[in-house]
Amino acid sequence: MPLAKSEQLVGGAQWAAWQIDESEEWFLAALPGIAADEPPFEALKGRRRLERLASRHLLWQLLGDEPYAGVYKNDKGSLYCSGGRPCVSVSHSAGYAAAIRGDVPVGIDIQVWAPKIERLAVKFMREEEMASLSASQHLAHLHVYWGAKEALYKAYGLGGIDFRANLIVEPFMYDEKGGEFKARIEKGGELLRFSMGYCLLGAHMVVYAEKI
Repeated sequence: MPLAKSEQLVGGAQWAAWQIDESEEWFLAALPGIAADEPPFEALKGRRRLERLASRHLLWQLLGDEPYAGVYKNDKGSLYCSGGRPCVSVSHSAGYAAAIRGDVPVGIDIQVWAPKIERLAVKFMREEEMASLSASQHLAHLHVYWGAKEALYKAYGLGGIDFRANLIVEPFMYDEKGGEFKARIEKGGELLRFSMGYCLLGAHMVVYAEKI
């Protein structure tokens, strides 16, 4: 499995992404503890099943090659490890997997280039965010905003989030080489701040969040 990118963040979190070339059989042999996952991977079919296996294997590598004890979902769909620490998040899309681990809430999203995101923007973008979009890199910039809100949602982990009202990305200049920016979650009087980053991997945009 070719490692596409790996990075240690200033806050201590680590994330990685790679292209999936292996078979299901390879993953099952390398990760026998996958049977402990909840919900069970057997419920998935085809490509999504392979991507689930790949994302869990990548997460296991980030956890330091300790025996894989399973990854679970809470009633809001957020991932957690046995024992509750470290904080983890995974994502997969069109033949790529991404994962992040940290001692504070983290989230990650990887998304293959999807022009249809343009017509969905009004559902998740605030007015000031829309106004900040690059004229020359409009679609790429939009993918970063979408990935940021997905990563924030995962980092929050409690559900009940309105992507426009509660997830606020501070406007930033898009750079095709990647970059960093800030974001926050405002909900019910609670304010959570996050350090964000993004990079373009071929036809995929990766965006990650780390609580500060």
